[in-house]
Amino acid sequence: MFLFTKALTDLQTYLAFDQIIVLSQIMKQQDENAESQQFHEILNELQDNKLNSENRDFLLTHVKKNMILKSWIDFNEALHLYIIRHEINKYNFNCLEWLNQLIIKICIKHADKRTKKISFNNADKLSCILLLSRDAQVMLTFNMFIEKNLINDLMSTVVDVIWDNDTDNSFTTLSAVVLMKINDYVDSISMLINDQNVVSIFLRTATWNNDDNTCSREQFSLILIFAIIIHKSQRLILVKVILNLAMLNFCQDLTYVSLSRVRWI
Repeated sequence: MFLFTKALTDLQTYLAFDQIIVLSQIMKQQDENAESQQFHEILNELQDNKLNSENRDFLLTHVKKNMILKSWIDFNEALHLYIIRHEINKYNFNCLEWLNQLIIKICIKHADKRTKKISFNNADKLSCILLLSRDAQVMLTFNMFIEKNLINDLMSTVVDVIWDNDTDNSFTTLSAVVLMKINDYVDSISMLINDQNVVSIFLRTATWNNDDNTCSREQFSLILIFAIIIHKSQRLILVKVILNLAMLNFCQDLTYVSLSRVRWI
């Protein structure tokens, strides 16, 4: 086993683990009704990379064209899961337009050409350009305040964006603070605005070395989250998702990851 002490660094904590525990049983989907039991069976089969025809047909009953209109409307705010990143970017931007709100373009501060070329992942998950609007669905990409549960992968809704008075009317200069609403979140760091508990998210500056050069980027640790790439969803527990079941024909592993994000079908 292992012992945690305050003196342990992240690396020391990792090295302190001396046992591997393999979780082989699906525990999230444990309802006892017939449909949930079949869903549990489907997940077990997908985990073993096999799916019988009866269970495949059951999944197809949840395809949009086979669902009644009311059931489909219930999925209007569901998270979309995609395999290809450009499909995510396209859907996220379309959703921003559908909100019919002012879209603000937030650019990184004082970035030279070298810094602009650094990818999102290599820049400590800070984007060169971030598009936001009121009611946009977003996700934190950094542990902002662990003690208050403002952590990486936390999903929320933008209430408002506040920018400097000195910025021009194009809204392409860097903003000052993002106000966001987190479902069921009440804490000393939240404030009540229009009967909503709102949390302020401020700019974060990341510094890293690239080819012996020191680079930095200042941006909000946020991404749009109307849609997300499947592998990024692995740590999430979701209420509703929408995905392309065509994946069944070539990648049952990804289908398993997608379906297992929810507790029932």
